[in-house]
Formats: sequence, C-alpha cells, structure tokens
Amino acid sequence: MATKTSIKERKISRSLIIKERIINKIKEEIPFVDIKPYSHNLIGLELELLAETFGQAEANKVIRETPLKDLGWGWVLRVEEEKE
Repeated sequence: MATKTSIKERKISRSLIIKERIINKIKEEIPFVDIKPYSHNLIGLELELLAETFGQAEANKVIRETPLKDLGWGWVLRVEEEKE
C-alpha cells in the first residue's frame, strides 16, 4: 500500500514530466516559426496550457529563455511587466 508521501511524490513527479513535455513541444516548434503553417498557433496553445497549469510566470520564463521573445511573444512579457 502506498503511503501519503509516495503518492505526493508521484504527483509531483508526474507534474514535472507534464511540464517538461509541454516545454519540449514548444522548443521543438520554435525552428519552424514563419516556415511551417500553424507553428505560431501550436506554440501559443502550448504556452496557454503551461500558463493555465503551472502559472503565467512559468510561461513567461519559457518566453524569456528562448527565442520566442524575438519571434512575436515579447509582448506577453511587456504586458506582464505593466501589470506589476
């Protein structure tokens, strides 16, 4: 029988795996921005999922740490800065 600690650890582990999968999908799509149709849409949807699941700060972190800030998503960071 699983203990409460191991259940909590599994939930955290699953959460981190999901987060990494979302971030990896975003990073995989970045080279195709303005090349493949719908790349902007796919990245936008993944960023939205990341923000809804893990918070806007996590989505902003991905934007800041990847070329997304120069590919059209920099406005998201500016909007967030204006809110603060």
